[in-house]
Amino acid sequence: MPYWLYFLILRNSYQYDLKPELVMAVIWSESSFRPGAVGNSGLSFGLMQLHLHGAGHGHQPSELLDPATNLKIGCEYLRACLDAAKGVEADAVSAYNQGIAGWKSRGQMVNQGYVNRVMDRMRKLKSAEISPYGAPFDKCVVYIQED
Repeated sequence: MPYWLYFLILRNSYQYDLKPELVMAVIWSESSFRPGAVGNSGLSFGLMQLHLHGAGHGHQPSELLDPATNLKIGCEYLRACLDAAKGVEADAVSAYNQGIAGWKSRGQMVNQGYVNRVMDRMRKLKSAEISPYGAPFDKCVVYIQED
């Protein structure tokens, strides 16, 4: 992962009170850290695969392909999912994947494979206890807070 992307992730994680490893696990699962990723449907864009009829509503594909814009909108939406799920990360991941309204009506079982993949990747990132660049996550967040 490029250094600039790592710090964009940390900045947005801090801004929206999200665990950096959760945000990175979602990005890893959605786009494999490719800012220019376009979903198979042609309607989901960027790092966090924002759907034009979902979290990306009201935005042009070119906006959603901008990493800074994509992370801001994606983290804001992930925060809304976490709030809707009352802090339960697996439920928030399910809501992120199928939309909050869909998650509320269908529940997590619809996309259990996706949820398991994201949660497993989050555990892998967390168990390392350090960032991809060797600095502890908490130290990186403190640095960004002071910026």
